[in-house]
Amino acid sequence: MNDSRLLRRVQSRLPASLPLVAAASIAAFVFCVTTLAAQRPGTARPAVSIGGESDIGVILENPIAARFVGPSLVVIVEERSAPFIKVLDRQGGRRQTLGRKGSGPGEFNYVSAVAFDNTRNMLAVFDPATRRVSYFQVTDELKFVGSVAIPLHVQAACYLSGQLWVHGDASNDGVVHRLTEKNGALAVAQSAGTMKIGHPLDGMPLFRNEVVNGPIACNATSGQVTAASRWLGVIQTMETATGASRTQNIRGFQSLLYEASANGGLKLTQNEQGVSDNLTSLVAAGSVTMAVFGRADKEHKGRGDYAWVQELDV
Repeated sequence: MNDSRLLRRVQSRLPASLPLVAAASIAAFVFCVTTLAAQRPGTARPAVSIGGESDIGVILENPIAARFVGPSLVVIVEERSAPFIKVLDRQGGRRQTLGRKGSGPGEFNYVSAVAFDNTRNMLAVFDPATRRVSYFQVTDELKFVGSVAIPLHVQAACYLSGQLWVHGDASNDGVVHRLTEKNGALAVAQSAGTMKIGHPLDGMPLFRNEVVNGPIACNATSGQVTAASRWLGVIQTMETATGASRTQNIRGFQSLLYEASANGGLKLTQNEQGVSDNLTSLVAAGSVTMAVFGRADKEHKGRGDYAWVQELDV
């Protein structure tokens, strides 16, 4: 198995995207991450030591993203467990931990998304609870440089030629948004995609949130930004040069069944066969963007636990 396919397989174990890169000497890293997959519903997610014993490695509890940044660093970001940012070298050894629990500079309540801007060597980490993004300069370590306010809930984020694109917040007109800094805060400069995907609940706010619940990928070769709905199997691709967008459904994708409940909420169930698919990630690979999704059945219901994982070009 080559590096690209191996990394995409690891990526399917995480609920946020792992970028496709050429990597060497990451066998221990890959092995430790894949051990997170074994979990049954109704059980606590086990903590996993990565990079060796706890005195030289780090403990992972709820990782949402992994990034290879710079020539020698691996950054793993936790959703709710402080320290939120763990930095390893390519051999899996611990280099740094940062991001305490709190609302002060460089602190987080929880993290929903992370993106790396390779034009500035800057890591952006999004905290919806404080409605801000925190920036870390990447050299031979991470250094906190400041935070700015964000205008919406960011579900996923990526950079394309130094421009920040995000997926999230159904209150805005569109599913993907380009954010720019204005007066010391980020503001929406462009939006694309549609909330209406041909579902009977298209007009329901809670269902619209499900449309923007999923990964995003920026493809520098094709100039496209692609976002997807995690449980609906809907993919929306935008051409950044023209602003044109298209929507497609993954053929054969087994979506969760959505119904409006009597109290104004949403009822989510699997189909009669007890099967549902989860679109775990989007990966830019050359000029092609690939969707990675796994199928859960009556036996495989845990987070990241699938009967099989498949990838296809979108």
